[in-house]
Amino acid sequence: NGGGINIYDPESETFEYILRDESKDDPNQLIDNYCTIACEDHTGVFWIGTFRGLCAYDKTLNRFTYYSLQNGNLPNNIVFYLKADSKGKIWVGTQNGLACIQADRDQVKMYSTLEGLPNSLILGIEEDQNDNIWLVTNHGLSMYNPIDDSFTNYTTSDGLYTNEFK
Repeated sequence: NGGGINIYDPESETFEYILRDESKDDPNQLIDNYCTIACEDHTGVFWIGTFRGLCAYDKTLNRFTYYSLQNGNLPNNIVFYLKADSKGKIWVGTQNGLACIQADRDQVKMYSTLEGLPNSLILGIEEDQNDNIWLVTNHGLSMYNPIDDSFTNYTTSDGLYTNEFK
């Protein structure tokens, strides 16, 4: 609803509000007040998906880092899903593909139908016990195998009831 981020402190039973102030040209603020999803990684950094890209917010340093189509770090600015995996990577599902941000945050790898995804709309991401990454797309499920950097896709022809999931 454009309300930014609300962080609840259970000790004080209060909320902290983080909003983007459009009147300020401050690069150290939320990238967009329309937040779609958030997750926390193993280092305590909060990752916030928006309609204008992705922010990594380090609360201890009070610093935001932006990932977007414009800076070449996302395949699309509309972020639908985030997943911090067991290896410290951040998986970003967008309207036009998948991005994997390495644990050191210095490298981003992007995936699309050219790399084997059945569809570029990524609506969900989960990791299994074998470190495979499962993706919900707009055309079935896809399993990414990090060992050989490959996708295995599953559709109704493989027994799925439907190719579209919500």
